[in-house]
Amino acid sequence: MLRSPPATRAWQAIAYLLFAAAGAAAFIWPIPVVRATAGSATIAGIWVCFLVIGGLTAATGRALGQWPGEYVGLPPIAAATAIYGLSILTATTAVGFCRSPYASVPFGLALVAMTALVVGRWVEVNRTRQEALRQAKQARGDVLIGRHRPNGGR
Repeated sequence: MLRSPPATRAWQAIAYLLFAAAGAAAFIWPIPVVRATAGSATIAGIWVCFLVIGGLTAATGRALGQWPGEYVGLPPIAAATAIYGLSILTATTAVGFCRSPYASVPFGLALVAMTALVVGRWVEVNRTRQEALRQAKQARGDVLIGRHRPNGGR
């Protein structure tokens, strides 16, 4: 179980729900530059699913204080924010997408920065996962003082 103050868990769960809402909004109102970068509506739809499913999964796990939800939900969120951010950054100079060639650079950089924050959170959750697995093995007797038991743990 992830041990954080209830207010921290609540705010993080809200943030993950906002990722899901952003995915739903991108489905309803697709971003032209992202669809153009994707090359097809199907690929853009997959990115939308990453946001929605990742956001809902991570929000549920965080609200319950259980690491599996965040562990599974954060990678799709990170992939989607990175793809959206990089799509916007690479297409800002393309004619027809922006009134000014660099109008979307701050937004693209913000999305890439958000990706870094999401990846950082995933690293924290992964540490929690590793510790939980270590404790479970120790409780079963699979680990003796940090080493595997002789003869394969039998």
